[in-house]
Amino acid sequence: METANNTPALLAGVAAGEIGLLVFLTIHHFTIRPIWFILLPGAAIAAVSGAAVGWAFHILRPTLPQNIWLASLMLAGLLTLTQVPGFLLGAVREPLIDMTTATLLPGKGQAAFMAFFLELFLTAALVGGLIGWGLAREARSAGVMALAAVLFALGPGHNIPFFAGTSGAGKMWMLMGAFITAAALAFPAALTLFTRLDN
Repeated sequence: METANNTPALLAGVAAGEIGLLVFLTIHHFTIRPIWFILLPGAAIAAVSGAAVGWAFHILRPTLPQNIWLASLMLAGLLTLTQVPGFLLGAVREPLIDMTTATLLPGKGQAAFMAFFLELFLTAALVGGLIGWGLAREARSAGVMALAAVLFALGPGHNIPFFAGTSGAGKMWMLMGAFITAAALAFPAALTLFTRLDN
């Protein structure tokens, strides 16, 4: 059953988000190039998105598998699913970046803005809301899951509008998968720790 105190889940989400970010940056360092300069803004985004995922976990806990590890992996899988429509939409339009330089193509600024808000964030919110409603049949669960999906898109899913439909899509999903898997595995351990500290 859902408990009244959601603080351990929020803190566990923050911790899991930061671990996922560190795994992402480490793999990026060795497979593409170092981008440690994004650590501070990335950590802020990871904290906010992680807290939202922790809140969604807390709200949806009664509908998830009883085993906390399976529950965490299931929620991670569902949140990853919320990113797929944005990827599919991005794959059928012209690319936004020059893959040789990994920079935005000239004149694509407005298209990039629209891709983020319509292709990625809007579809993530809609799919997240439908998943939340389907699991719990209540507006609050739908709203929290929609919020978590949008912030998930801002975190591990932020590269989707740029690399969908390009030769970099495979590496993008590999990095996203590493981030998401690390966070999903860290979350139960962190939740157990913060629950014990809170008691």
